[in-house]
Amino acid sequence: MALLLTFARGVATGIGKRPSAQAQLPPVRLTAPAVRIDPARLAAYAEVCGFPSGGAELPLTYPHILGFPLAARIMADRAFPLPMLGLVHTSIDLTRTPR
Repeated sequence: MALLLTFARGVATGIGKRPSAQAQLPPVRLTAPAVRIDPARLAAYAEVCGFPSGGAELPLTYPHILGFPLAARIMADRAFPLPMLGLVHTSIDLTRTPR
């Protein structure tokens, strides 16, 4: 629910903002100390995304799920220079390095 409210705030604060190549990102850093992984949520995520469940390793994409609420808070802030609505990434490359 909190993430939905963050999105709503981001849409509202983004009204009137225009994308610009010269836009400066605000110098903000958010952290989430002591993040805990909920086994039930992890299992549901693995099932929906087709990852094996019950393994010793997290799915490669799961840390993004844990950190996305922080990114959403940054993008929803009035100081963020771009409108949150319409920000889309078209691809992402993740690489797992061998241990």
